[in-house]
Amino acid sequence: MGSGGEMKKCYSVISITIALLSFWGCANPSAVVKDETLEFKEKFPDHILKREFADRSIQYVWSGDPNKRALVFVHGSPGSWEGWAHFLLDSNLRKNFQIIAVDRPGFGGSNIGITEPSLQKQADLIMEVLGINKSGLP
Repeated sequence: MGSGGEMKKCYSVISITIALLSFWGCANPSAVVKDETLEFKEKFPDHILKREFADRSIQYVWSGDPNKRALVFVHGSPGSWEGWAHFLLDSNLRKNFQIIAVDRPGFGGSNIGITEPSLQKQADLIMEVLGINKSGLP
């Protein structure tokens, strides 16, 4: 075992590494994501939709076969549907699924900056956008 000083250095290095990875994960999308987002917007301009509610709107995008099972992507925080553009463009996924990516309330095109702190309310809004009732059945 190392000395207390060595252990502190080790913990410091680990803490700094975790902090850097966290900041890196929160950084703006890479050029690849931006290119894929532009490609999606050019190929499927009518597949970027908004659902209006009394106090907010929820943006969502879709691609693929609407007659197939849905594959739904929901981003983390921060984020937007653009992080899923690669999957929305994937020809194998589009052939086998209807792919849907949703901007959570307060992010992307869903009233950016006006967040909804309740995960339950976020889930309820997303379920309504997807046409799913609270029983979980379409």
